[in-house]
Amino acid sequence: MFSTDLTARCDRPMDRACRLAKTLPAKLVICHVLEHGQYGKEAVAAATADIEMHLASCEMDAEIIIQRGDIVAKIIETAESVGADLIVAGVARVGKLGDLVIGTPLERIIHHSPIPVLIVKNRAFTDYDLLVAATDFSAPSAYAIKQATQIFAGLPIHIVNAFHVPFEGFLHSDKLTEEFRTEQYLQMVKFVEQLRLTGSGAPKVSHIIEYGSTSTVVLDEIKDLNSNLTVIGTHGTGGFRANMIGSMARSLIDYIPTDILAVRQKPK
Repeated sequence: MFSTDLTARCDRPMDRACRLAKTLPAKLVICHVLEHGQYGKEAVAAATADIEMHLASCEMDAEIIIQRGDIVAKIIETAESVGADLIVAGVARVGKLGDLVIGTPLERIIHHSPIPVLIVKNRAFTDYDLLVAATDFSAPSAYAIKQATQIFAGLPIHIVNAFHVPFEGFLHSDKLTEEFRTEQYLQMVKFVEQLRLTGSGAPKVSHIIEYGSTSTVVLDEIKDLNSNLTVIGTHGTGGFRANMIGSMARSLIDYIPTDILAVRQKPK
């Protein structure tokens, strides 16, 4: 399901949603939520016509749903009611830090949606051909990887972990760094085994451990592999708004230039 506010910045996610619907293949549903004061028949007709015009240029058919009410609640409600496997959305600004602003509808959708959210930043010139997944070996990141491999079945996945040496300002040594690297590598092997991405139709899995910040390490891997889609797991268990979707998830969404598949693990 593609969620659009009908502004120019939605062209990129619209094109990606159409491309995905053709290549997966999948049914495409497009949802627009009318703002307060625009609930009349004229507003519904205008929004529908705008969407139909873009669909015609993409040579696509889609179910169009126009809703009224709270944007976030209606988007999630609609996605669940149509049985969507994926919500496609865009960012407020493309190519600048701060694309995802605290409290925006997009952040709230990522935080509350039980359905994975594809955040589209780039033009859909090519299909996705490789998933790069950031992991801290947590349950949310494992869940995100499993969901990604189901949605984009058959695509290879490259799992990335960045590590730091605790108290390295006091204890730094090459030997200690290598000891932590070995420990992280063993954790990675165990993590990948527990994902159980094996059997017929299972994706090709590769992984890497690198010293440094998560954002920098992930970005370097994306550049080396020429990947255009990054997978992250999100959570929102903290009480502070700054941690609404997890500080690391926020950093990656802001910093990584590729499209982002953000997956929130369902509460137990």
